[in-house]
Amino acid sequence: MSELGILKDIGVQGLSEALYEHSMVSVTSKSGEILYVNASFCEVSNYTEAELIGKPHRIVRSDFHSPIFFKTLWETILRGEVWKGEIKNRCRNGQNYWVQCTIIPLRDKKGEIQQFLSLQTDITAHKQKAELYAVEKKFFQDVAEITKSGGWAYFPKTEELTWTPETYLLHECNSEEKIDLKSAFEFYLPEARPVIQWAVERALREGEGWDLELPIKTRRGNFLWAHVIGKVEWRNGEIFRLYGLFQDISEQKEAMDALKSSQERMRLYLKHTPAAIAMFDREMRYLAWSDRWVKDYRIGNRDIEGVSHYDVFPELPERWKEDHRRVLSGEVYINEDDHFVRED
Repeated sequence: MSELGILKDIGVQGLSEALYEHSMVSVTSKSGEILYVNASFCEVSNYTEAELIGKPHRIVRSDFHSPIFFKTLWETILRGEVWKGEIKNRCRNGQNYWVQCTIIPLRDKKGEIQQFLSLQTDITAHKQKAELYAVEKKFFQDVAEITKSGGWAYFPKTEELTWTPETYLLHECNSEEKIDLKSAFEFYLPEARPVIQWAVERALREGEGWDLELPIKTRRGNFLWAHVIGKVEWRNGEIFRLYGLFQDISEQKEAMDALKSSQERMRLYLKHTPAAIAMFDREMRYLAWSDRWVKDYRIGNRDIEGVSHYDVFPELPERWKEDHRRVLSGEVYINEDDHFVRED
């Protein structure tokens, strides 16, 4: 007897050949013993028909679902109702696969449930993509939280502005609040508003993005510094959308301001120190110096900030340059006996 004939014998009428060919089909007894499987079921599960017939259907069960999951499933079909859902099963080789499953109770002429027909579609690839997307989404959410940043997009044709949840949080707004371009501009302080407006207008006019640091005032009245990046996406020769990043950089700005303040104090300290002292970066470029340094080495009114020490004093002997390299590598070096004689 053919496989389709078997299905007709158990009372399944009108089951199309296309469904049979493209679905994983199995029939079990009321107690869950496998009575029939088609070729697709064997191919996906990696079992032969002989290995499956007469075995309980749980032979392909994975450990993913809880006992209550299968208890609910069985209670449903034993009541004569159709059960639909996603199931994670296990192949003969130990690999898992996902199916979209529909289980239909089959009744005899007296209306008594005798068997169950299971129609399954392999959705493993779809589930893997969904799981990967969930992992990526969680990653970007974590990055956004750590970096205090959110995304945004503006669509010129519809004038629609969208914010990510993180951007709403940074602006201290309710995520249900509808924000348009005009209301978004209003978060920027008066002195910054023309800057961001000009940047957006230029982007829409010329297709140029922007990278700005601007102060804003949140919905709750708090002030913060924002790093605002805008990019332009073109489609079919026209601007499809503007999109970018909104990041809270208040802590970085405060740290930078503190550093600048500290550097300024150091400059003032060095300037008025009654000794010839200078401070350099790792490339031996001037960062700060004392008035005594300028006087003793007759530098005059020349601005030497950022200038190489070796350009200011080209006559320095090579042995001194070697001493400088040793100090820059971390060595402490003192020499009070060597004298510096200028060319003049």
